[in-house]
Amino acid sequence: MYTFFLTDIEANRKYYRQNSLCDCSACRNFYAQISGKYPELEAFLFEFGVDIARPDELVWMEREEEVDYIAMYTVRGEVNSLQTAEIRIGAQQIVVNQTVDFPNEQELPCFGLTVSSFSLPWVLSEPFPGSEQGVFFKIVEGFKKKRKKKRA
Repeated sequence: MYTFFLTDIEANRKYYRQNSLCDCSACRNFYAQISGKYPELEAFLFEFGVDIARPDELVWMEREEEVDYIAMYTVRGEVNSLQTAEIRIGAQQIVVNQTVDFPNEQELPCFGLTVSSFSLPWVLSEPFPGSEQGVFFKIVEGFKKKRKKKRA
């Protein structure tokens, strides 16, 4: 299966120079260090006019001294494929989506590139949010307890 991309590279470069970024500490940790960490992936995204350090959306989860991230980028243009395409560059898997639920400030038509498998250390001088308490795992445990009570 071949996938063809029709993109407006200059429009994407302009978009990624000025798109809004999240200001939470986990996102700032990503922005502070992602450039240069994955050169092959960065070169691939650059071919679309995408700046690796300015994703539209980030999903993250704490893991001891590191943070696991999934980054979502929008690309102005169209993808011609009969199915969702998956591309692997190094340890990162890229899912190409023909439709995007989060175009943010990007103009249509656009498609999505979702990149998984980023594990980055915490480099900010401020403490990781919830690192002392393991907030994510406490939320999961609280959810499990509520489910048990409902079943009883």
